[in-house]
Amino acid sequence: MQLPSDSSAYVLAPELTWTGAQFERDVHVAVGADGLIQSVKRSADADAGDVAVHNLPGRALLPGMVNAHSHAFQRGLRGLGETYPKDAAQSSFWTWREEMYKLVGGMSEQHIYDLTRQCFSEMRDVGITSVGEFHYFHHGRPGEGKNGHEFAYDETVLRAAKDVGIRIVLLNAYYEHGGFQKAPMAESQKRFKVDSHEVYWNQMDSLLAKVKEDPTQSLGVVAHSMRAVEVPDIVKLHEESVRRGLVFHIHLEEQTKEVDDCKAAHDGETPMGLLLKNLKIDEKFTAVHCTWTKADELKQFVEKKGNVCICPLTEGNLGDGFPFIASCSDRVCLGTDCNARVDMCEEMRWLEYAHRLHQSRRGVCTDSTSETDLAKLLFRYGTKNGAESLNLKVGEIKAGYAADFALVDFEEEQLKFSTPSSLMGAFIFGANGSSVVKATSVNGKWRDTVLKKVAQPASATSAVSDEHQAQIKAAAALADVNSDDVLKLAIGLNSIVSTSGEEAAVGKAIQEWLTTRGWNVHMQKVSPQPDAAVKADRYNVYATRSDSMTPKLMFNSHMDTVPPYLPPRIDETTLYGRGACDAKSLIAGQMVAAQRLVDAGLGGDVQLLFVVSEETDHSGMKKANELNVNPEHLVVGEPTALKMSRIQKGVLKIQLTQNGVAAHSGYPHLGDSAIDPMIDVLYDLKKEEWPSSEECGTTDLNIGLLNGGQAANALAEESSAMLMFRLTTEPDVIYKRVEEIVAGRVGMKLYSANAPVKLTVVEGYETGVACFNTDVPYFKFDGKAYLVGAGSITDAHCPREFIMLEDLKGLVDYYFTLGKRLIEVGK
Repeated sequence: MQLPSDSSAYVLAPELTWTGAQFERDVHVAVGADGLIQSVKRSADADAGDVAVHNLPGRALLPGMVNAHSHAFQRGLRGLGETYPKDAAQSSFWTWREEMYKLVGGMSEQHIYDLTRQCFSEMRDVGITSVGEFHYFHHGRPGEGKNGHEFAYDETVLRAAKDVGIRIVLLNAYYEHGGFQKAPMAESQKRFKVDSHEVYWNQMDSLLAKVKEDPTQSLGVVAHSMRAVEVPDIVKLHEESVRRGLVFHIHLEEQTKEVDDCKAAHDGETPMGLLLKNLKIDEKFTAVHCTWTKADELKQFVEKKGNVCICPLTEGNLGDGFPFIASCSDRVCLGTDCNARVDMCEEMRWLEYAHRLHQSRRGVCTDSTSETDLAKLLFRYGTKNGAESLNLKVGEIKAGYAADFALVDFEEEQLKFSTPSSLMGAFIFGANGSSVVKATSVNGKWRDTVLKKVAQPASATSAVSDEHQAQIKAAAALADVNSDDVLKLAIGLNSIVSTSGEEAAVGKAIQEWLTTRGWNVHMQKVSPQPDAAVKADRYNVYATRSDSMTPKLMFNSHMDTVPPYLPPRIDETTLYGRGACDAKSLIAGQMVAAQRLVDAGLGGDVQLLFVVSEETDHSGMKKANELNVNPEHLVVGEPTALKMSRIQKGVLKIQLTQNGVAAHSGYPHLGDSAIDPMIDVLYDLKKEEWPSSEECGTTDLNIGLLNGGQAANALAEESSAMLMFRLTTEPDVIYKRVEEIVAGRVGMKLYSANAPVKLTVVEGYETGVACFNTDVPYFKFDGKAYLVGAGSITDAHCPREFIMLEDLKGLVDYYFTLGKRLIEVGK
């Protein structure tokens, strides 16, 4: 089974197709090169001509689902705030909001990009192909953004959507106050603030100019809420949105406190009452939540064709409540909101389940409509209605609509034995989207879900899908470790296994490429890695064009990768595989850029150093110090999304150990569990507020390894935990605080540590913060270090590792231009 892999026209012939009323067999869906559906016909009536027909047995074709309300950055709160000390104040939306503000206070542009990209990727993996991103986190820290920190994150969100390939309506928010009656903003809220209508619309015009040529990106207008925007300003914003033909969204009556505060400020008027009195509601107006809206006011709102966006999982997570569904008629759409869980199937079923629990009966969502098929109704909420809320021509499989699809495997265990008539109900009420959605298309371009990607070493070809097999073959046909073409060279290098400890072969290939082009190559022997599967010598690769030990410029990166090996594969936009972004593709970019500098007459000023074991113990870079080379400028290739890192977070690894006395669990007084004190210590460490800085965000603690015990019915004789801190301050500060918290309850051992590293940036280049460790602090030299490369660190170390082809090809120019500039400094 082969999915389309380029942008030419094609025909889909799935076994089942959702036509809006039911699943039907023998339907052909023709998609044009423009990404639009050309026709939907019975196979007997369809004439594909010369266009490729893709038969999809065992698959059901659905319209891609539409997420009408998302705050992607709040994905960073997942799993946090779920402890409730008995002596603390009652937890609510408002206490959760304080946790959100803490998150905001420590975030950088790179954090926003990484979280947003991850969140959007999860959406595609569950069948969501369009998102209304309700965006109010506008401003970066001073110094962020190539055009200044104000509104720096607006384009960051659009870039994340483009990189994932999800259709986005950026619902750009106007936010002016901290509460009703023009309450002042909290410090964290100031990163949301818009100073005036003029500033807002100037920013909107700037964004519109950037997205107008992209059919997958558009804008909408938002007043964050009545507590954050005064009523006259809401009216003014809405009138301008109507004039421009843009959708308008607003948070409304999610909390009883919001309603009470509004009444106190507006002579007893509710937020919805004020909207109905002051605005002309139409089908482009969406009120989000309406959890505590009065039934009669909600009915008036939907009679005016207003949309109600409900976010059941978030409203459940925050303890909000749920709206009067019977008053919503058929104007309901759905959103994932805080993204504590991303699954539109679950949003659909919990919309119904919450009301069942409250009313002790079933089918509650059908009360206000003529629809009797609940699954069909809920799916319409998650597709067609969401599309109408965002003014998108998606959510249905019909001619003229965008080719946005979700491809479902109805032979998957969760859907097995479903019939065409029961499949939609099984999909919504019995499945997880991430388990059964195998691929999605946006504007005709397909992507496998992350979980469908290789789950074991790809040498086991039986575990690789047909699509991946074709992509692997396409990459193999291009691989060439002797090529001057960066793509062919990158694929060639990534085709060579170089898991930490096994770098010898890739080092040899790099040596041959350089030697052929006249470089002097020294292969520096590094001892075998102690824990490597293959105990063999490896070699750092050090290449020069002169005898200088103080070169102007040195390009550096690492040849090793994390396991398991994943072979390179390619589609029309992306190179996948282990090393695709971390970091052998970046080595290819540095090699080709360095050769261009040689051709430009600058060969005597540039050197190359590619090392082993960066992913483990940094033994390669430590060994490189014996070369006694001292470059003026060290450009280190790591996946930073082509942003120069201003600072690299430090690292502190601590091992905790505890010994106990084993005993039968039925007689605990005879023993002493090693696990109990370990749990107490870890709990205290996790609830600690670790230092943060404006420059590089929060200090993060990860309990990466946890071991203990010998049997369920025995008190544990031993326990251990490995802690890793990503530091914003000196390691000694954190180590001492850990000692204070541990207070001798368990043993402590320092495993490794290095402080945050200040890096050099160049004026005119975008900058960011590296929240990961690199070889930089282990290389002893007197010059300046620059950390930059294509791809995102969030896509490294996982099955989906990739680099965009456009970024890879542009990387050579980036490194060449940067290198030339650095060489010429001081000349």
